[in-house]
Amino acid sequence: PIPFEPHNLGPKLNTIYDDYWPSVTADEQTLSMTVLVGKLANSSTTIGFHEEIYHSKKVNGEWTVSKNIGAPMNTTGNEGAQTFSFDGRYMFFVACDRRTGLGGCDIYYSIKNGDTWSTPVNPGEPLNTKFWETSPCFSASGDELYFSSNRPGGKGKKDIWVCKVQMNENGI
Repeated sequence: PIPFEPHNLGPKLNTIYDDYWPSVTADEQTLSMTVLVGKLANSSTTIGFHEEIYHSKKVNGEWTVSKNIGAPMNTTGNEGAQTFSFDGRYMFFVACDRRTGLGGCDIYYSIKNGDTWSTPVNPGEPLNTKFWETSPCFSASGDELYFSSNRPGGKGKKDIWVCKVQMNENGI
């Protein structure tokens, strides 16, 4: 057993809904989470609810109240499972049932310029396919993106895959 003492981050970060998939930038100044908007505690269904990305900034050593990151990242569909590049400039996340999607859920990315995120981009194949892709996570070196998919060629129903990532000034 490994000693583990979790601490609730309190009402500034936790919403009244289900909050999960926390992701923090390497400089520990931005914390992002997926929020199941509309689903209150003790609800037995998620029908009619959707996932959105929320974030909080650290100011003078304290977290600000988490807020919906808004458009263009969030839509009326499901967005979440976000991960940041080492420098915090790129955010990869999952979005489902978008017009630009290749499958039901695809991995998108957005580039941060100042305090604004760019319109999300679907990088297409080989990262995304007509199958289900989710749960992106950057490698420590920042040149690989690990994710889960149910595409053919795996060992189980949903397997861990990896895709090489090359970032440049104009995008990925």
